[in-house]
Amino acid sequence: MHQNDVSIFRTLHSVNIKSKFGVEVTCDLHHDLCTFAVNGYYYGKTRGLLGTISNEKYDDWTLPNGKV
Repeated sequence: MHQNDVSIFRTLHSVNIKSKFGVEVTCDLHHDLCTFAVNGYYYGKTRGLLGTISNEKYDDWTLPNGKV
């Protein structure tokens, strides 16, 4: 499936989600394992479940409003 800027496709044992913005999620259905990759542009700019992706422990629990 392709809608707007996101593509989703399935192979035999995996589901892949790719965005033109540089975010990719791959879920291995056979092993119940999901991995993600984020473009380096987003280094230190993410928040939420995955943390800030800044390699700093102190800010991994930053909320969307910026409060730690």
